Amino acid sequence: MTCAMLSKTRHHDTHPADTSHSRGLEQAFGVFNQVSEQLTTAYHALGGKILIDGFGRRSVSFAPIKTLGVAFVKVDGSITRKLLTSEVARTKMGAILRVGEALAFEVVAECVEDQNILLRLKALGVAYAQGFGIYQPHPIDSFASPAP
Repeated sequence: MTCAMLSKTRHHDTHPADTSHSRGLEQAFGVFNQVSEQLTTAYHALGGKILIDGFGRRSVSFAPIKTLGVAFVKVDGSITRKLLTSEVARTKMGAILRVGEALAFEVVAECVEDQNILLRLKALGVAYAQGFGIYQPHPIDSFASPAP
């Protein structure tokens, strides 16, 4: 249905100021939003939790977080690595934490490479961290027995 609406709006001979194109796109995105909401509702009902990775790497929109019922946001390592040296990085992390509190998602900091960054994250109130400063990668076999 979505593809049909999109292709329909492309083939009409109309003036660029005609709003029918944008109405068609709005309808298509409305259908997409309904389907994604149904999918996430079913996924949550099964006990699944959604995590958004690389958050803060580019421009940030909080709309999908609210719409999809995201449980975790993993903050991009480019922010985490600069926490000790950049006021901008600390401000970004603080903003993400405040929005996380308002929208009820947990924050995961990636690329935590030393104890000083870990201590700063803890002081800021970040709940989860991952990186070489937390634990070095190990072969999967050292954690789990081989499958039968």
